[in-house]
Amino acid sequence: MARLFAEDHVSRVWLCDAATDQRLPDLLPVSESALADGDLVVLMIEHQPPGMYMLAPARNAEELLRWLPLREEVPGPSPMRGVLLYTEADIELAAYVRTHFHDLNALSGPDTLVFALERRAGRTAARRYWRRHLEPEVYRVMTAVRWLRWVPYDPHSAYEVAARLGIEPESLPCLAFLQGPDGPVHLREKVVFPVEHTSTAYFRALFGGIRRVLDPTKGNRLMGGTATEATTFAALRNAEADIKEALRPLVPAKPELSLSSSHVTIQEARVSMSENFTFNGQTTFINRPQDAVIRDFQNTYPAAAGTHDLARLLHLTLTSRDIPDQEREAVAAEIHRLADLVDEAEPDVPAALTRIDRLRAMLTSAADIAQPALTILASLSAILGA
Repeated sequence: MARLFAEDHVSRVWLCDAATDQRLPDLLPVSESALADGDLVVLMIEHQPPGMYMLAPARNAEELLRWLPLREEVPGPSPMRGVLLYTEADIELAAYVRTHFHDLNALSGPDTLVFALERRAGRTAARRYWRRHLEPEVYRVMTAVRWLRWVPYDPHSAYEVAARLGIEPESLPCLAFLQGPDGPVHLREKVVFPVEHTSTAYFRALFGGIRRVLDPTKGNRLMGGTATEATTFAALRNAEADIKEALRPLVPAKPELSLSSSHVTIQEARVSMSENFTFNGQTTFINRPQDAVIRDFQNTYPAAAGTHDLARLLHLTLTSRDIPDQEREAVAAEIHRLADLVDEAEPDVPAALTRIDRLRAMLTSAADIAQPALTILASLSAILGA
């Protein structure tokens, strides 16, 4: 039980739903609310600020770097400051930053201060991104602690930030340390460690190597001043190659891909797989386990109208023997577009019905799944009120 005192200058207190972030009515009994047993609620306490200020996302890369304290003038030894830079395509790393934040905080230690660069996103966009990439249980936990309101930068914006820092795009994702504070940021000396694998062992080796280099310089840094910072940075730069070499055994071998016309053969660790896949023409269809595709779909659209029916329709599409691969990709994309429409708070019913008609035309000729597929589409039309 927390006690609130007058000195706290509390402006207001309220409860909100942890999943939807919606404020609960002040005088509504729990028995009359939509809350179920086990649902999480958050106690919100708003304090009056001691002074006027504004907190908002940076509007562009230049403003972001101007705000980012890559070096502060503080008395005594200061930690070496770095940036963990990645894009929305680096899904494993973005998720790892959240699920292992305390590990990374401990591993970086007192000798380094690392900033993970992300952007504030709208609720719908952030929810859709993280639902697509996190397991349901992890998504629920991260939502409850409000860690899913930010998302990685899109590649274009991330590359712009990297260019401002003087980092080549092929180095991303990476951990970069910059020497400061003199001169333009892109001209400062830097040590860049590309993050080639996302695992606890990899980050232990990376930060462990950095810490072993910085520890012997602590005595010099206690004197403060630019010279000691230069000495510290020089020590890290001299050890850069050795640290990268120690990381190489921790990077799994990449699958080898050989192309011959439209015939694709995948080899893992130089051993041929027992199954080859043939695609006709240009295609963006990715061969993945069917259960993974279905699970990702359900995670992305858990609250959409008719989600179960749409998932069944996607499963039928993936398993049909009568749908050519190129057309299969088109049907799967159409199902995702339909899910996007019905996932909105106020679905565009005419547009959704148009998608259903298009899917009906595409699936009628697939003899092995036509009957159940058309039944599902009829059910979806009924849900939408057609």
